[in-house]
Amino acid sequence: MEDNFEYSIKLDFEIFKNATESEAEKILAKEILQSLILRNELGEDISLIEKKRLDTINKLLKKGKLSNLSDYELISGRIDEIYADAGKAEEVKQLNELLLAYQNVR
Repeated sequence: MEDNFEYSIKLDFEIFKNATESEAEKILAKEILQSLILRNELGEDISLIEKKRLDTINKLLKKGKLSNLSDYELISGRIDEIYADAGKAEEVKQLNELLLAYQNVR
């Protein structure tokens, strides 16, 4: 018998493949599938991983400086994620300031 994870993956794939009612259903099914795969590979739920990532970004903002290339890439990725959202303009500005400060130190 298949383990629960493999069964969940197959079920989610079928939902995604057969979802013709709307793009929203396809997107949701794809996100569920990706979450299950990551949970299996990393041993953690994707929402917990995302929370940790955002917590780290907030800590870097409070600290006011980046210490290494990993911090730089994390901040750069966050900017790529939110730059088009007008409601996030202030966060983008703060994140860009961190990147510039890091580049000037190097």
